[in-house]
Amino acid sequence: MSILSTEEVQKIANLARMAVSDEEATAAASNLSGILEHFTAIRSIDTTNVPPADDVSGLQNVMREDIARDDVFANPKTLLHNADAQDGYVRVSAVFADETVS
Repeated sequence: MSILSTEEVQKIANLARMAVSDEEATAAASNLSGILEHFTAIRSIDTTNVPPADDVSGLQNVMREDIARDDVFANPKTLLHNADAQDGYVRVSAVFADETVS
């Protein structure tokens, strides 16, 4: 028993702007009908006493509260004091060359 006809497959192929031969439409109708029959079988299963499984982990909120902390980062003045600074800028190695940026 085929749920989909080859004409319906051709109509769907037309909507998708796909060229489908008659042999391909026949094979697709058979394959899609088999898939739809599986969905029909699944739909007939009684799930009235089955709880939803949208959250199987049971975890609630695992994120910590987002609070700004001043003790984590060093004072910018201390960082500049310890760095190789010139005119208020930190000297770093060049990205594209083997020389130091001045």
